[in-house]
Amino acid sequence: MESTSNLLATRNPGSEAARLLVPGLLILAALCMPALLRPVFPALCLLVLVPGGLAWALGKGFGRVLPAGLAAGLAVLAMGAPFFGAAASEMSRAPWLGLVALLLLPLLALRGFPRSLARVGAMLAMVAFVWAPRGDLLGDQPAVPPLFVFGIDAAAEDQINPMIADGELPHLQRVIEEGAFGTMVSEDPSISPRVWTIMATGQSPEINGILDFESDRRSLQVGRFWDAAAESGAGVGLMEWHITWPPDLRPGFGVPGWLARGFDTLPTGAAFLKRLERLGKSGDSFVGLQALSDALAAAAVSSADNLWRNLQDGLGVLQHRGSREDTYWRIKLIQARLQTDLYLELMAREQPEVSALVLYPVDALGHAYWRWHEPDQFEHVKEESLALRSEVIKEAYRESDRLLGRVLERVDWGQATLALCSDHGMEAVTRGGHGKTTGRIHAAALARILGVEGSLRSAVAGKRLILSSGLPGEEGVEMLAMVHGALTEAFVTGTPDKRPFELDAFSAESGTVIVDYRPSVLGNLEATLELGGQTVAVKDLFRKEQRSGDHHLDGIVGFLGPGIAQGVTLETSSIYDFAPTVLHLMGLEVPRVLAGRVMEDAFQKDWLDTHPVQLTDEALPLPPQVRDVVGDANLMMQNLEEMGYLDKDH
Repeated sequence: MESTSNLLATRNPGSEAARLLVPGLLILAALCMPALLRPVFPALCLLVLVPGGLAWALGKGFGRVLPAGLAAGLAVLAMGAPFFGAAASEMSRAPWLGLVALLLLPLLALRGFPRSLARVGAMLAMVAFVWAPRGDLLGDQPAVPPLFVFGIDAAAEDQINPMIADGELPHLQRVIEEGAFGTMVSEDPSISPRVWTIMATGQSPEINGILDFESDRRSLQVGRFWDAAAESGAGVGLMEWHITWPPDLRPGFGVPGWLARGFDTLPTGAAFLKRLERLGKSGDSFVGLQALSDALAAAAVSSADNLWRNLQDGLGVLQHRGSREDTYWRIKLIQARLQTDLYLELMAREQPEVSALVLYPVDALGHAYWRWHEPDQFEHVKEESLALRSEVIKEAYRESDRLLGRVLERVDWGQATLALCSDHGMEAVTRGGHGKTTGRIHAAALARILGVEGSLRSAVAGKRLILSSGLPGEEGVEMLAMVHGALTEAFVTGTPDKRPFELDAFSAESGTVIVDYRPSVLGNLEATLELGGQTVAVKDLFRKEQRSGDHHLDGIVGFLGPGIAQGVTLETSSIYDFAPTVLHLMGLEVPRVLAGRVMEDAFQKDWLDTHPVQLTDEALPLPPQVRDVVGDANLMMQNLEEMGYLDKDH
């Protein structure tokens, strides 16, 4: 006579499937995915309730046409496959356990496998899952005082302060109240690689070598603050900082920013993030073995609630896949969560003394969604679109603040220092001195008119066009001088005194031509200009501006940690002051050659008395030699076009 339990298993294959699935997945999650820890509720949903329910339903369905044991086994395999894949990924804590889990699964499916052992295993796994430590981010004997740099590209006080007043940014509020915080002024043109490199080196673009978007790591001529830390024996961890591709091979980790020309990362398993960031561009499919493998690697390092949010936003992307405006913001938030989870995972593994994480949703979404954030600055904003997108930029701030909280909760700020920063702020394009003019100079058309097509590189900063040379040495300088002269001498046809272009002074050392235009002089689109010996229609030289938000120069800077003054509003500082200040925070000497100063008002007076600024005549150590890797400039160009920094036909 069959036992009651066997009869129940035969009659209810869904229950049998759930019985097998729960202990298997719990054990697997506890052993192979320790990053999936808190909050407990979404973790339980992701790892137990939803898979268990689906397994029960599958078992029910299979059980109508298959033997109960086979039905249960198929249900377990179907629901367990994603976890097995994540456990076996290169970024899993113990990739070999994925194979072990697959080998143990048939044992769980055997009718004679002791249920009591499965129950005990499930209970132990649950305890390990809920209470297992996430890993300390600080080592025991740091080579320099630990420093965490948290960058929020384009964050500005004029957006932060009202949201703090409404209680929406509690973690930024903590930094302001418990640390020192103020405005850090950027440099015009506020092109991201230029500005972040100034912050890293304390040197001007003419000296550090990074001029525009097309500069890369090979162009860098000086050291960065983390090179000085590395020379002192510290590990360095960099996540999404510009001009760090390919990453340096030294203790720590390196995941380059969005201008990377390849998928190279340190460690190599982190490359899944760069591949995921590219999905959907240049015809890359969201479906495929590589995409699936990368998604499972992301799951292996994701926190439970971030994975939950990413699944929700991922479903939103699928639901609105025909509308870029309703998918782009979701994709950028997913990227920021993945970057933060990977950063924390690599910090726990490598424990570098100096690290940096830079998040970009505020900048990327500010460019694309400002018309809905500040609709009174724009014409023809539809009410239905406003209802859908008015909170996108605020959500970028909220998400950045929430992710900052993830870092704050993992570190003892009596032992380490947080340096919070942005490279500039953001505002409506209509506030940039051009009224509601929505056009900008068409770089590709300008190059064709002047006969330098293919040799002239360009980038956009507001309405200003930044031109640099793709030619070497004197040839490149001569070409830029010619372009500067042609634009300076241009005039509206029939009125030689009406000069439509406004240019910064040109010098060979700067390596750039920076040009703005005067809307009141240009007239309407039917007007013509005399440019480079040709008569050119205004409408042929200008293109419609797609972006509604653009940079202003006031960014943020803040500090939290030992020796930092509490609740202090800092004097207005410059991006050139960032490198000297963080060098001092790490107890390192500050080179006199750096253009900025240490922000001494950020420190407690008695701490500064015992830790005076030490100056040196030595420069920052040069970065390691660039590795010989093959890059693809199209990766960078695709991202620039997506962000609106380049013409589509560039």
